[in-house]
Amino acid sequence: MAVNLNHEEEIGENSANSEEDTRTEIRKELANMSFEEIQKLKEKLGAKVFNEAYHGRPLRARTGSKALLKSGRVHGQPYGKRGKHAPREESSKMRVPSVRDVIAVPKVVRRDPRFDGVSGTYDEKAWKKNYKFVGDIKTSEKTQLKEQLRKESDPSEKKKLKVLLQRLQNQEKAEKEKEKKEAEAKMEREENIARLKQGKKPIYKAKSVKKKEELAEKFIELKESGRLDKYLQKKRKKMAGKSKKQLMSS
Repeated sequence: MAVNLNHEEEIGENSANSEEDTRTEIRKELANMSFEEIQKLKEKLGAKVFNEAYHGRPLRARTGSKALLKSGRVHGQPYGKRGKHAPREESSKMRVPSVRDVIAVPKVVRRDPRFDGVSGTYDEKAWKKNYKFVGDIKTSEKTQLKEQLRKESDPSEKKKLKVLLQRLQNQEKAEKEKEKKEAEAKMEREENIARLKQGKKPIYKAKSVKKKEELAEKFIELKESGRLDKYLQKKRKKMAGKSKKQLMSS
């Protein structure tokens, strides 16, 4: 049995050598031909026949014997079972990761003190006390803007200054309203504590009642300052625009 395998292996090697010689001659002839002639020859023979003649037949077709495959060697190259020390072969069907850590770079962790517990909790009273100078800076800026607006003659620059001044005034107004609400809430809380100490039930105003009181105060304030007509006109315009939008959507 071993003799037969050796004999078949010799036949396979001889046929492979003769095929290699034939391919070498074909390649030499093709080397002297132009690209156009090679293309015409390829079209005449067919791509499969041309490739087999130039590159050789597939591995299993060239051997011509199962015994040669079992032997583990084809044309002097190992075939079949791989050695345990051979390098691992990765499948071409496996996707290559888009990002690879070729060089380990230490990750920079950035910290936002506003949302990090290490910086402590936010205390509004302490913040106002520590950053009281911000209000002074805004007041100074408002005075400077008013002076610039008075001296400015360019209409475009004047418009920009008006926008900046209006923004500072709105911020100041919002801050005052906030402080007023906080003072009212503090007063209500102190009154309820006093009532509890006297053995009475605390009184908590509903949101609707608070809103009515705020509107009444605002009405009185606007009337005294002479801005009531302007405020009502603006309110009517806003309501008309809202109703028009609802009609268009429906």
